[in-house]
Amino acid sequence: MAEPIWITEEMVQVIHDDQISTHGGANGLRDAGLLASGIARARNRYAYEGADMHQLAAAYGYGMVKNHAFVDGNKRTAFQVMYVFLKVNGLELDRVCCISVEAMPEKTFSHF
Repeated sequence: MAEPIWITEEMVQVIHDDQISTHGGANGLRDAGLLASGIARARNRYAYEGADMHQLAAAYGYGMVKNHAFVDGNKRTAFQVMYVFLKVNGLELDRVCCISVEAMPEKTFSHF
């Protein structure tokens, strides 16, 4: 697998700001370290586990939802980050499920 196009902290911030602007909620980053840690999860899985693209997208989503780096909109932002990651890497979602992401283990993220 070729090196993926990675999502940066700046990209996540833009996605978050768009979600808050569009759907409402409190704006602001609660903890920059939690944001960095949440998105680093995907690179770590790629480097140490050889994760595929869907697993990498899941790692982004799981890390962001669990870390709660933003004041509000963490789950919305996490979903959009997963979507953008797949899209910029040439993959599309063929369906979207309504799920409770807070109760979902990381492994399950890569199968929905």
